[in-house]
Amino acid sequence: MSIWIFIWRLNPPHIWHMRVLNYSLRNDNKILLFLGSSNIKDNKNPYSFKRRKEFINILYKNNKKLIIEKLDDFEDDNIWVEKIKDKLSKYINFNKEIIFYWWDFKNDYAIKVIKRYKYLLWFKNISFKEINRKDKIIEYNNKIIEISSTNLREAIKKKDKKLIEKLVSKQIIDKVL
Repeated sequence: MSIWIFIWRLNPPHIWHMRVLNYSLRNDNKILLFLGSSNIKDNKNPYSFKRRKEFINILYKNNKKLIIEKLDDFEDDNIWVEKIKDKLSKYINFNKEIIFYWWDFKNDYAIKVIKRYKYLLWFKNISFKEINRKDKIIEYNNKIIEISSTNLREAIKKKDKKLIEKLVSKQIIDKVL
């Protein structure tokens, strides 16, 4: 069994997040899900950590293989990585394999920071895997739309219930609105 680590904001969670988590949970893996930017409330981060954790608990009924941790942002990347290390050490033995999963290695700032400061994490086996994004689209109003929290937040702002229903699990639609 390995530990799969996700650092996502899930602001709010959408169906693609669920596809990835469902796949991860089907395999005999433990998942440590960091909800990033937990100390920020703005247009990109409209939901509190507590609310986002509630979404995940509704979707996964407090699954024992899924651990949710709060992850605040810090100006200093060293401090941010140290906080991740502290949180990881609560759950993970030094000899365990840990795998960081990301959408986009080239453009995601967080993965660049983790890779740059990997030596601070001190775990024996750390690897990085990029999640395939090829099926991360839907058709809506004769257009191809990427499944993303950005597009979901826009749909929520515009009160476009039909698009929201395509992007969010039925279990949390009322909570997201």
